[in-house]
Amino acid sequence: MLGRAEFRTDFTGQLRLQLERRDLPLSNTFFMDLRANTEKGYSMGVRYMGANTSR
Repeated sequence: MLGRAEFRTDFTGQLRLQLERRDLPLSNTFFMDLRANTEKGYSMGVRYMGANTSR
């Protein structure tokens, strides 16, 4: 996924924007998720994808 943008308006007519990027590779096993919006909110997460060693 390249990224996602979400536009919306609230009841007062103000435009809100949220940008999101998931599965940003940091290495072969670590991935990062990022999200930010115009309401000064943000989140960031890191995930580890372990190798499946069962036969």
